[in-house]
Amino acid sequence: MNAKYSLPSWTYTRQPFQWRVNRLAYFATVTVVTLFVFSLAYVYIEEPPFWKPGQPGPPPRDLDAHIVVSPNSKSNLESLPALPSLPRPKQPPSTGKSSSGEDLVSTLSTTQKPKGLRVVGVIFYGRRDRSSILECYLRQNLVSSGGWLDEVIWAANTDDVDDLAWLNRVANASNGEYKVVRMEEKGYGNVYEASFTERNAIYVKIDDDVVYIEPQAIAKAVTTLISNPHALMISANVINSPALGWWHYHTDAAQSFKPELQPNQTALATRGNGMWKNSDLPTWTGDWTHDYSKFENFANFFDVESPEDIPKHRWLPTRNETDEDMYTSSIAATDANGGPHLTNWQIGAQNHYSFFSNLENGELGKYFLSKDYGKGTIWHMRGRRLSINFIVMQGADVLDYMHMITGHPHGDDEHQLTVEMPHVLQRPVLVESQSIVSHFSYGPQVYLHKTDIMERYFNYANDNVCPRHSLIDPMNPERIWDATTSPSSSAASSPSFSSSPSPTPVASRFFVRKSREGVKHLVEDKA
Repeated sequence: MNAKYSLPSWTYTRQPFQWRVNRLAYFATVTVVTLFVFSLAYVYIEEPPFWKPGQPGPPPRDLDAHIVVSPNSKSNLESLPALPSLPRPKQPPSTGKSSSGEDLVSTLSTTQKPKGLRVVGVIFYGRRDRSSILECYLRQNLVSSGGWLDEVIWAANTDDVDDLAWLNRVANASNGEYKVVRMEEKGYGNVYEASFTERNAIYVKIDDDVVYIEPQAIAKAVTTLISNPHALMISANVINSPALGWWHYHTDAAQSFKPELQPNQTALATRGNGMWKNSDLPTWTGDWTHDYSKFENFANFFDVESPEDIPKHRWLPTRNETDEDMYTSSIAATDANGGPHLTNWQIGAQNHYSFFSNLENGELGKYFLSKDYGKGTIWHMRGRRLSINFIVMQGADVLDYMHMITGHPHGDDEHQLTVEMPHVLQRPVLVESQSIVSHFSYGPQVYLHKTDIMERYFNYANDNVCPRHSLIDPMNPERIWDATTSPSSSAASSPSFSSSPSPTPVASRFFVRKSREGVKHLVEDKA
């Protein structure tokens, strides 16, 4: 071997402090030292991806210290006039006497929100077509309208330009009651961390496709949470919920509806034509031997090859509530675990049409466990999974257990909140049966858009919730109400096109969060 490249050759002698080291020991020493140096460099340069994140630090106490006014998105549409407050239905006076421990229930019966109670709505937002319906109900539930929501935070979990433009336009006209959270990194975990910041507030988390909220639903759910402080959360009694649909089926809240296989396209509900009442629907006629609880070849009923080819259609009442008739309807396939309900849009369709009948007939009590609020109206989930379309939680619980809510490896916050956390914390998830809301669809129920259900919810809200048709329809963005008179003064008036310049809108306040750096400390720009 060339001496220039040869390793040093130490020899062992009997003289003190002279040692002979073989080549194997030399290579081992060099390798260990090299790995140690590279390990130190890796630790200090980059956070290893396999490390679990530490528990988040305490939230900022002063929310306004972390506010930024986001520049309005460019739009050719004129600004909206200030959103009008919405009148709330009058509730009958309480006839019962409140006893010790029932002060909250007594307060609820008078529709007065307890002093000092702060309630914040958080909307997981991403789709303007259905959120425009939800916005009517949110406005009706604001404190300025006599409701319980002090403010509403819209968590924009989308980058869609049109969705964001609609949201900006609405928030700018909200007189500061709507605020928008924008995350640089999307995901449900980021929504929780950016939106839930107040320990002493009660939060009402709402999906953007909730399309009906009973006027007292929020008040009842919040009151039930306060009355049951050990509960981790309270869910509303949600129409089109896999876990709750089985209950609705077995309590006769669901009714027999079947699809109109040869649709009358001119009779469909469309946005603005006012159709939503089931009493206007004809009675279903068809082959009574068909079993609509079998979904494998459902498209064959319409004489088409695939679900994509199913035409827009209605579901019609059979007006024959025999057991045999219900057993061949789609909802008969539901079970206590909710699997068939989640994955089959047909069950959702029957639930929605049943709800329209109960709404029209003033029979929402069919969904109640008991007619007397606060007395036997709660359903205990007992560790079963529940959809979190509309839930109420204490701000302190969200902040204290944020690492658990956002800790699922696949981002399944629903599993964490309704299965994992109740088990670990030994705290129940309860459903307030008198808090009625309706949820449009889940991802697997994609073909619900083949029905006219969304249009029916739009028409109900436009005619009965938003006075003078002040629903801000993203499908007709030029149409707004006449701002010269109060929309609440003439609920029967038709919408108009405002040609006068709009007042300078109140700037909506936007929050910006980076997932690794925490909330940016930004300066609030005064409008």
